[in-house]
Amino acid sequence: MGNRGGFDDKGHLTMHGAPRFVLGVYDSGGGYSSDPAQWEHQIFSPSGPRGLADTPINMYLNYHWGAVPIAQTRVLLDVLHRHGIMYLQTGNCFEKGGWRRPNLTAPFSIGSEPYVRAFAKHPAALGYYIMDECDDALIGETVEHNLQLHDWDPEGITFAANFMGPDKNPALWNDAADVMGIDPYPLYRAESSQGYPHFIVADFTSKLRAGAKPNRPVWAILQMFKGTTDARMPTPDEMRAHAVMAIVEGAQGIVFWEIGNGLRRGGTTEATAREYMGHLNVLMKELAALEPALLAPNMNQFLVNSTAFPDPVAGRIAQLQHNSAARPGENNDVDWRYANKVWYREEIAALQRGDHSKSGGFLTGAANIRTRASVANGQGYVFAYNYTNIRQQVKFKVPGYLSWSDTFGPYTARIYIISQAVDGSLSVRESKTGQTYPVSGA
Repeated sequence: MGNRGGFDDKGHLTMHGAPRFVLGVYDSGGGYSSDPAQWEHQIFSPSGPRGLADTPINMYLNYHWGAVPIAQTRVLLDVLHRHGIMYLQTGNCFEKGGWRRPNLTAPFSIGSEPYVRAFAKHPAALGYYIMDECDDALIGETVEHNLQLHDWDPEGITFAANFMGPDKNPALWNDAADVMGIDPYPLYRAESSQGYPHFIVADFTSKLRAGAKPNRPVWAILQMFKGTTDARMPTPDEMRAHAVMAIVEGAQGIVFWEIGNGLRRGGTTEATAREYMGHLNVLMKELAALEPALLAPNMNQFLVNSTAFPDPVAGRIAQLQHNSAARPGENNDVDWRYANKVWYREEIAALQRGDHSKSGGFLTGAANIRTRASVANGQGYVFAYNYTNIRQQVKFKVPGYLSWSDTFGPYTARIYIISQAVDGSLSVRESKTGQTYPVSGA
């Protein structure tokens, strides 16, 4: 069989030897079964609880199934394999609790060598989910867990979901798992008059990418739930914007948390949950169709962006000052979370003394409209988003070829596709909407 999971020389995750941009979901709830029809109904059937049959994901993770026996696991894997999806089996530390914590209902199956060796024989077995926002005191035991799993299953990959903040350094976990993820959830509490701080998706991803091993991918774990009962769900445009933000800042995987109990928390009705599964379907189809562009090298150096800062450090400081400022009036800050304000102010202080280590990738291509450009299959692609909650006018130029202009609302995202007709003329259209833009020579 061979090469179930791995990494190529460009740091992409590979599935059976082919580089892939990961499109995945977390799930929770549901029971084990030895009947493939039950798994099919539970995960894929349009009339079932999840209805994923037409959604082109390539990775699935149910973090409630950590104790599933190998017999039922094989049936699950058979069903996933028929849909072209690989699975990460759960066996993770969580917060202050190690992966062997005594309060588990049953021990994790991946603590058993026979289970792991049997799991590893299946072509849909991608690997293991071994860390979920764990305290740094658990680094040592998670490193050991990672090494043990690689000994039992050399082709299985391991995944860790980090937490970002002023007192957190995800780079400390680099030896604890193959792939690092981050989970920024900006829609929390009642919405400020300034709007939710969607830019934290970009901040978290950029800073994780900068601290992770350069030859390994990072994944963004994005919000598909109500953070609190007084919050709201992200709109479909916000879900897409979060994905574009993460892609621009270096994510090579988009994973949504989560389509089970999480999606239904905070009073979300089943009808709304099904509506959001439809939104997820639309977004994943768009991203799946763009996979060649997502895997292609970043060619931002060939794109001129009129919102680029003449002085990257001064421009970044201005962004941070805007994000961290205390504003008069109730619920009027851009980001009300005190810990985040501390984080932004620490970055400002570091930049003012010439230390760029806290800024992730934000000084590269520093701008209010941030971009990632690539070329694939004879077309150009520009992923772009507005980092700010302020309307922005922008002109893009590919010197020697073309230019076009656009207006971005707060936290708006675009995916431009640049095509050449048979007569040699160039055009620019937006991937989702199909909107075309007037172009001129450059």
